[in-house]
Amino acid sequence: MSQNAIQPPVLSLQGRFNRLTFLGWNCLLLITNLLMGLIFISFMPNTIDAIFRNANSFIVQAVFIIPNIIFFTFILLFSIKRLHDINLTAWLAFLELIPFVNLLFFIFLVCMPGTEGDNKYGIPRATQTWESVLAVIFILLLVIILVLFSNALLGILSLSL
Repeated sequence: MSQNAIQPPVLSLQGRFNRLTFLGWNCLLLITNLLMGLIFISFMPNTIDAIFRNANSFIVQAVFIIPNIIFFTFILLFSIKRLHDINLTAWLAFLELIPFVNLLFFIFLVCMPGTEGDNKYGIPRATQTWESVLAVIFILLLVIILVLFSNALLGILSLSL
């Protein structure tokens, strides 16, 4: 098969994501999530106080749980497509459910090279330019976050040891 063959839709469980595409779509998801949070806070400035006062309310919990389920669904989808590129089963994506293991799993997905050429999950997907740009932005954001919060991260790690 050639690179020009018809690719499955991005939002399907079929197909493959190479490393740059995976990072680009994760960056798009992060930006979308942050923008939704900023819009939520800016249009409802008194809501944060109300949320803390009514934390046990079903409606308050639903307001937070439903977007997180949607967010996590996309994380699983992108991980499945990345696993397909590595020629591994999609069932491994459920490692995303295990705290701390999910961080190691993400690093694995970013670092592990994909299968050259066709594999049992299809042909390689060409990375779009905007996906590459977002991938670079995502990497830069991760480096900035690690630098800014390195002391806090070291403090957390020292407490757990």
